[in-house]
Amino acid sequence: SVSGLLITGVGEDSDAAEKGLRAGDVLLEANQRKVAEVSDLKAVVDEAKKQGRAFVLLRVARGEDVVFVTVAVP
Repeated sequence: SVSGLLITGVGEDSDAAEKGLRAGDVLLEANQRKVAEVSDLKAVVDEAKKQGRAFVLLRVARGEDVVFVTVAVP
């Protein structure tokens, strides 16, 4: 089984949508750190902001495939 955060929706005009993320994808990692809860993802995004990074690298499961996507830090 896949362990991560299930993406239930993506804002249609968001960077995530432009990069191809969609409902049903499962977020496995953010910046090479496993994410199991929303707080895990928030911690990675907050850290990226503090470091002045413009993007976060996401590892995403989509069906049988695993893809990497970079999304802008909000």
